[in-house]
Amino acid sequence: MNINSIELIILQLVLDVILIILFILVYIRLKSIKSKKIEAFLNALRESEELTKRLNKLIEEKKFLVNELEGILTQEKRSKKSEKLNVNIQADQLLRSKVISLWKKGKNNKEISKETGLSLGEIELIIALFKSKQIKAT
Repeated sequence: MNINSIELIILQLVLDVILIILFILVYIRLKSIKSKKIEAFLNALRESEELTKRLNKLIEEKKFLVNELEGILTQEKRSKKSEKLNVNIQADQLLRSKVISLWKKGKNNKEISKETGLSLGEIELIIALFKSKQIKAT
């Protein structure tokens, strides 16, 4: 072996050692990057879980408020229906009183119908009911 070949072998060994060191450094760097990414991902997952819990809590609170509002609205609707019913009953009673008053004044059913806007059948029914109540009262 001559000197050139020994120098080449030594150079080859040095280059091999340098390459091995570079591979080890790259491996360590990649491993640290992966662990950092995994840790960042796990942190993001924890934050997401916490946000989900807070969101669920807010949703439950909103559901409770919606149920309360629905209860209040239902009560309001019932109250308004009751008021409307009372108004309708009073209006019906006034209309019946008007029909009976006109009938007592001697107006015929057609005239009463024109004046009150009720049909002839309704007029006849109101008068018949009034007459039957008078008979029962005596």
